[in-house]
Amino acid sequence: MKRLPLDDSFKVNRNPVTLREIVLDKLRSAIMNFQLLPGDRLVERDLCDRLGVSRTSVREALRHLESEGLVEFADAKGPRVAIITLEDAGDIYELRCVLEGLIVQLFTCAPRPRTSRPWKKPWKRTARRSPKASCSR
Repeated sequence: MKRLPLDDSFKVNRNPVTLREIVLDKLRSAIMNFQLLPGDRLVERDLCDRLGVSRTSVREALRHLESEGLVEFADAKGPRVAIITLEDAGDIYELRCVLEGLIVQLFTCAPRPRTSRPWKKPWKRTARRSPKASCSR
């Protein structure tokens, strides 16, 4: 009997995504899609039952979401979905405007050779007109 060569279907496929990351993604998307509303209490046992995972996975995901600002831990009441105030929203958009402006400035000051062609001439004209537009590096 002749041995056949092993092909790629014989290989074991490893899933690089951990259970904690899956739980984190599920909870994050539930918050972002308003399945969990701002101010809702997040009872670990209920989340474990709904997600079908251990409390450890849920706790780790909740701590991560706390670091992202999506979950708050109250003193004795446990975790809840964070409530974003009007002031918080203003701060977020202010920061976003600054970052987007910086991204545009960095892209136009040091573009890659392949992508620079369409931006090269308009940027030079803008740089000559505007005293703020400088690319000193």
